[in-house]
Amino acid sequence: GDVGQILSHVAIRMRANHSTAWSAARYAKIRTTPRTISGIAARNRVNRRPPLRSEFFFNPRYWPVWLLLGAMRCVARLPYAGQLFVGRTLGRVLYWTLRDRRIVARTNLRLCFPDMAPPDREALLRRHFVALGIGAVEIAACWWTPDAQLRPLTAVEGLEHLHEALAQGKGAILLTAHFTTTEIGARLLQLFLICHASYRNHNNPLFDAVMHRAREAHCETVIARGDVRAF
Repeated sequence: GDVGQILSHVAIRMRANHSTAWSAARYAKIRTTPRTISGIAARNRVNRRPPLRSEFFFNPRYWPVWLLLGAMRCVARLPYAGQLFVGRTLGRVLYWTLRDRRIVARTNLRLCFPDMAPPDREALLRRHFVALGIGAVEIAACWWTPDAQLRPLTAVEGLEHLHEALAQGKGAILLTAHFTTTEIGARLLQLFLICHASYRNHNNPLFDAVMHRAREAHCETVIARGDVRAF
């Protein structure tokens, strides 16, 4: 179907920590025309993956991933304040453990903000890693935190622009930079609209299968990146 105008004025805000998530360049796509079951099935056959209960994923090589996923699911059940605490703690740990990433980020900040005082750049670098940790926890929240827990934390700004575009009888693509809040922004938008999710296959087959299943649970369909026909 035809795709409508591109929107740039829809924002989702988490009331608890006042971080704005712009939805969702590589994730959310809104359409008004329904898809046929046969068409969805045909696209799913293009991206075949073993079912989660397959013996393929009980191989010992996937046991660490199962442990990680179990921890993520437990964190997702915490109150939002608890999730933020875990995310901030994780971010501070990542600051000290991801040495190469820390050096790259510090260099980028120095090149982008040459006039900023070095202590201020270092403080910004530390805040970035804290945001990175929170973003990782928010992925777990996207997959497993119930809607009833997320909705009271959410405020949408500019949703009328999206409704106006959809009223034209076409679709709308939402664009954003690839911030750490992209995932949670798209998930929160799905509390108010029916969305189609675009995604990139993860390198780990088990993580990819869980990600695909979780996103299917919260949106109408998931579309593999590069599947132009699905758009």
